[in-house]
Amino acid sequence: MLLKSSILCALVLSTSAAHAAPSPLPVEKYSRAIVGKWEIRNTVYAFKKDGTYGMGTSSESNVQEAGRWRISDKTLTLTDPEGHSVAVGISFVSKDQWEWESKPGRTWQAVRVK
Repeated sequence: MLLKSSILCALVLSTSAAHAAPSPLPVEKYSRAIVGKWEIRNTVYAFKKDGTYGMGTSSESNVQEAGRWRISDKTLTLTDPEGHSVAVGISFVSKDQWEWESKPGRTWQAVRVK
């Protein structure tokens, strides 16, 4: 009986601990959180408050304008000046890191550039 009580107690504690862990950034805050410079696979993306973004290589000091961005739910849509769009999944892990999913199973880390 003592063994069953110990197992039950461990399950309750582990379940409580899982619920007490900090949750990732709420989806409704993604649009504000993405503003800034991010490095994704040797490319720097600069997202501005006005809905525009630029891109450049990690080795460049400046970022060239590339188009417009918007976030709806957990989807980041990038639109170039010619009107071509690409939509990717986005999920913030913290305020300084998020995941970019171009298609199921293909995910890259985005890290804030300081």
